[in-house]
Amino acid sequence: MASMEKLKYEFKFNTPAFIGNEKQDSQLRTPPFKALIRHWWRFVWVSKNGGDIEQMRACENFLFGSASGENNGSQKSKIRIRLPWTPGTMNQVNSGTYLLYGKIDKGSVKTSIATENSFALQIAVPRENVPEIETTMKLILDYGTIGGRSRNGWGSIHLTPSQNNQFKLRDISQFTQNWKEALEEGWPYAIGKDEIGPLIWQTESCQNWNQVMSKLSEIRKEMSKSAKKFPNGRRWLSYPVKDTQVPELDNKDRRMPNALRFKVRIDPTNQNRVRGIIFFVPSVPIEALNKYRSEIRTVWQHTLGQLDQNELGLERINQ
Repeated sequence: MASMEKLKYEFKFNTPAFIGNEKQDSQLRTPPFKALIRHWWRFVWVSKNGGDIEQMRACENFLFGSASGENNGSQKSKIRIRLPWTPGTMNQVNSGTYLLYGKIDKGSVKTSIATENSFALQIAVPRENVPEIETTMKLILDYGTIGGRSRNGWGSIHLTPSQNNQFKLRDISQFTQNWKEALEEGWPYAIGKDEIGPLIWQTESCQNWNQVMSKLSEIRKEMSKSAKKFPNGRRWLSYPVKDTQVPELDNKDRRMPNALRFKVRIDPTNQNRVRGIIFFVPSVPIEALNKYRSEIRTVWQHTLGQLDQNELGLERINQ
């Protein structure tokens, strides 16, 4: 049996986290955290080993486990997570509600994990896998969000390790890929970049999460509005979208999540303030959309250009 090592962190949420039990009452649960680690671990694996998806899946299943229906049969996870039990406490969500569309207005959210409290997170990892998991957790510090509508910035997680004082990525470039090339893949594995650098932007410093989520909400609205300049352009930012159809998706009840993700970080120059982070993780996850790829690329080219314009008050950053 592999020798195990425990990684310990304190974490809190910079924005309310909509993580729920079967009653839709918020509660810290290990499956969403395991899924979060698994997602960002793929970025680390690809940065070291390249984009052989079959090889990656084999390594992933070996480390994180797999269900009995998969090719190699069931495999037990070698990573174990321990969280405190806690019920949800409600943050009053009165800003950025556009970014919670379908969560609040349809009554599917009762409570959220509040932003004031800190919690303990323990991860037991095979010793030989510790370096890659530590790197994964650094990616989560900068880009990780969890729970309902997490791609819109909700559940932005802040991590503090118990022992590592240098808990910061030195260089994001190893986890980036030319966005046009990455857009050709069917799964997300890197942050996009262009000739200027990584496709990462930040907002101005804000007093609190309400203020920054309101700012991010306006940016999301502006992106949607701008995409409408192209025939059916809005559907290539995310799908489904009202009054627009894509038969290749509708016939199989599929969706396409927005590749432009939001995160709220603590402002490094003032720990009492926060900034919104916008970053692009390109992929077209449905093979049936191959015939639309040129159209999709054009819409994203325009959208990314909009983020570089001064009108939105954003600044391009390298991390």
